[in-house]
Amino acid sequence: MWALGIGLLAGGAAGYYLATEQGREFRKKISDQVNNLQHQVRDAVAHQAQNLGNTISNAADNAKSWVSGAADRVKDSLSHASDQAENTVEEAEDSFRKGVNRAKSNLENKTQQFQS
Repeated sequence: MWALGIGLLAGGAAGYYLATEQGREFRKKISDQVNNLQHQVRDAVAHQAQNLGNTISNAADNAKSWVSGAADRVKDSLSHASDQAENTVEEAEDSFRKGVNRAKSNLENKTQQFQS
């Protein structure tokens, strides 16, 4: 029985409060606060989305820079290796020519000794 009484009192108070000028002002105040809160949430979400977009863009730029730097380092390493290989080939050719010339000289000396 108490529950019914409390329910009737609460319903009556709510009906009176919502039907009066005070009730309308209260509903308007609550509505304004809810709208304000919606705008604040919307602005905060938009701001966080912008920050996330900037963070992703910066990460992508950093990744591109790193890849570009790595590619340049690989190119430099390949160029250096190519230069070293070319120098090694030139040194081998020079050494081979010297060996051929030495062999020719030895053959000529042996031929002259044999002919004398």
